[in-house]
Amino acid sequence: GEIGAHMLAEMGCTWVIVGHSERREGFGMAGETEDLCAKKCKVALDNGLKVMFAIGEKKEERESGVTMKVCAKQLEPLAKLLS
Repeated sequence: GEIGAHMLAEMGCTWVIVGHSERREGFGMAGETEDLCAKKCKVALDNGLKVMFAIGEKKEERESGVTMKVCAKQLEPLAKLLS
């Protein structure tokens, strides 16, 4: 999250992870939004990187039965950006 996609590509990296829960949660500060994760994914793809786009629910969300709703919400901005 703190290094540019072009730098990773120049170093020979081929894969990146975008949207990891720890980045979304923010380490006690404002985390990365769905929109920001989507934009990061697009930048990585535009720089020739392959992306593992991480999505998922919290334990409480899973237990309350809203897993698919949460995951769909996380994917929606990416789907719009890439279509």
